Amino acid sequence: MATQMMSNKATATLGTTPVIRLPKAATPNPIQPGQGYFRLRLHSAQAAIFGPFWQKAQQLLVTSEVRLYMPPFNGEPIQSLQRVRSLKQGAVEQLGLNPNLIDLTPASLDKVSVDIDFLLDRQNRLVSLARLVNDDAFLSVISLAPGAVAVAKAIGGISRQLVDTFLDENDQTSLLKFSGDFSLAAGELADAYYVILGSTFDQHPLPRPIPGPPRLQVSGNDLLLDNQPVVHWSYIIFDIDVVEMRTRELGRSEPWYDKLSQVEVQATQASNIPWLEDKDRKETWEACLKMLKDSDLLLHQSPLYLPSEANNIIQQAYYSAYQKIYPPSRSFASPVRLPAESVAQDLPGVGSLEELKSQVDSYRIATSRSQGKLRSLGMLS
Repeated sequence: MATQMMSNKATATLGTTPVIRLPKAATPNPIQPGQGYFRLRLHSAQAAIFGPFWQKAQQLLVTSEVRLYMPPFNGEPIQSLQRVRSLKQGAVEQLGLNPNLIDLTPASLDKVSVDIDFLLDRQNRLVSLARLVNDDAFLSVISLAPGAVAVAKAIGGISRQLVDTFLDENDQTSLLKFSGDFSLAAGELADAYYVILGSTFDQHPLPRPIPGPPRLQVSGNDLLLDNQPVVHWSYIIFDIDVVEMRTRELGRSEPWYDKLSQVEVQATQASNIPWLEDKDRKETWEACLKMLKDSDLLLHQSPLYLPSEANNIIQQAYYSAYQKIYPPSRSFASPVRLPAESVAQDLPGVGSLEELKSQVDSYRIATSRSQGKLRSLGMLS
């Protein structure tokens, strides 16, 4: 990860520290490429300015830039304007930042890049922009949801133009400037807080060696060093959350979800009619099977789901519908059963109903774990 630091003394530095990872659990499991999903947000941020006393108040602009190395972004930088604040010399300001930078995204990429800049405007040119920026008018959340990509790119382009228009390079300086990559292959994305400290003032240099856990901790929105709030440095805290499964529930707005719901309705209606004739059960199953295949195609086209979970969702729906239409606890005058080769043909990778049941049970357990995590994050009601 790129950082900017310069030596000041043998035990102190100015500039910006490398990323300091503070795990939320004793043994955090890093996300691996192709396995699981992650969300990245700003947890909190603080700006500290300690210049000469005769300098006037200055405007601080916090910008962020995210690059997602996967289609349809393909590493294109997407900029956001996070906050504009008035800062006085000798003051420390909590910036009240906690937006999502990257919405829940499948780990089907190698790395993510993030830039953060605390820009001081010496000429106070940003006053007229403060209200719009602080109303989140220029926030672009990276999401693979339909329609979100175009919005993020459009807002990102406007944000960049505004910065170029209002801030001359000669009239700005950075309190904290960070640019870094998070590599999934190297295990750099996990359930953890990621802290970056910054200082440009000789009277408050950054310590060496750079502190880490357990000396450095996140408590609510505050950053603590040796159990005391950090008050002399600027900082940014990223919050990364990792979940094993996205779960079917988060696909409610997608067309495949509606088709699976129709499958459930038809299968449930068949299960509620004990005298339903075998030919009617067969017709119901064939209608459900067609919708399952349509759902499968649509779900595998969704950029929000990993192919492995898409398979699991369809397998679960397939098994549930079949068990409702042909419940194993009942006997039929002329039972219609699917032989193993038929199951294998309908669901590649599954050789029998017994094997299908085992895979469905494993996914159900993983889904239960993920649902609890998603609820705790406020992403699932």
